[in-house]
Amino acid sequence: MIGVVITGHGNFPKELISTSRKIIGNLKSVVVITTRYKEEPFGLRTRLNKAVEKVASQEGVLILTDIFGSSASSMCISMKKKYPVRVVTGMNLPMVFALATYRNSALNIDDLASMLEKVGKKSVTKW
Repeated sequence: MIGVVITGHGNFPKELISTSRKIIGNLKSVVVITTRYKEEPFGLRTRLNKAVEKVASQEGVLILTDIFGSSASSMCISMKKKYPVRVVTGMNLPMVFALATYRNSALNIDDLASMLEKVGKKSVTKW
C-alpha cells in the first residue's frame, strides 16, 4: 500500500484528515505533519523525514501539501533525492476522498499522484 504524508499550515491538515475520517472512515498508513509557526527548518525536515520513514512501502510514499512553494512543500519535493516520494500540492477534501477510494487499486504512485492532481483541479469551479 502506498504510504501517505499530509502536511500543511496550522490545523488545516489535521482537520482535513479528521473530516475525511468522519465521512469515509479510517485511512491507514497516513501521517499528518503540521508546520509550526517560526519552526526551524531542520526541525520540520526531521519531522517530515520521520513521517516518510514511518509510512514507507515498496510502492512509495505520496505526500500531499497545502501550498506549492511553502517550506513544507519545498522540503518534500527535495526528498525525492533520498526517498521514493511523489508530491502533490494544493490538497483539498475531494483529493483526500479520491485518495481513500483509489489508493488500494492497481494504480502505481505516479498514476495515483496524477489522478489526485486532476481531481483537485476539477473540484475547483466558479459559478
